[in-house]
Amino acid sequence: MLPSNVLAVGGGHGLATVLRALRRLDVVPTAIVSVADNGGSSGKLLADYGVPAVGDLRRCIEALADEQKLLTKALGERFTKGSLQGHPLGNLLLTSLLQVADLQTAIDEVCRVLEVQGRVFPAAQEPVELVASSSLGKLCGQVEIEMQLDAGCHVDSVTTSAEAKASDEVLEAIDGSEVVLIAPGSFYTSTLGALSAPNLVAALTSAAAKTVLIANISTEHGGALTHDPTVQVDCLKQHGVDVDLVLAPSEVATGFESDSVKTVGLLQENQLAHSEDLLAQALRQILVDL
Repeated sequence: MLPSNVLAVGGGHGLATVLRALRRLDVVPTAIVSVADNGGSSGKLLADYGVPAVGDLRRCIEALADEQKLLTKALGERFTKGSLQGHPLGNLLLTSLLQVADLQTAIDEVCRVLEVQGRVFPAAQEPVELVASSSLGKLCGQVEIEMQLDAGCHVDSVTTSAEAKASDEVLEAIDGSEVVLIAPGSFYTSTLGALSAPNLVAALTSAAAKTVLIANISTEHGGALTHDPTVQVDCLKQHGVDVDLVLAPSEVATGFESDSVKTVGLLQENQLAHSEDLLAQALRQILVDL
């Protein structure tokens, strides 16, 4: 029997993929989403309006929304000209609601209209600026961190410029969860960005839930991650998060199967992203066994 309280943490496309995979299993998940992105549309809206990054929140709302609704189909559509060029409709909608409501209320209202199955929470209530300790010194912001990683920079740890804080609702969701899935994504920014609030990490540490890391495709950022999935586990432990089980793509992580590392085919044919179908199949077995 599948657990009823499954929580997924992360950011970017990886978390949305996990949520869609869970939907295929008829699991109603809770998503905790990074608000640390300072690039693209989210970065422009942060600069203009001082709002937390809304792009990853929009992606997760889309993943859990009624696909037949016209607004769901339009949510990710980007304007192609004029002063709105590059902005998806959903980012603008959330930013507009933030002019009259707090972040969680804005998210909940969009979820209500789109008949979202599950809950979507921001990992922090305020805008988050990531700060990395690296071989080049201090790096500030997701864009700069990823740019330097791509250039071969080594990152030791990631924190925030000011202490991020998760809401009481997020802490309650963690406390009530049976399984916590850490989604794949840009590991040093999306993944650690979603785990940037100290009270959120403390809640994960004290929760009774089993924590499963869905390992990233280990070739991102110019080889900053090796093909050994335990490198990601060690980094999470350094940041205060213990992992009970790793689900790793066998296409890139070979020879690491153990009691705590399960390798299985997870990637699309081009091996550039996780497959929703294969991920759903693997998660079904893991969720039953836990």
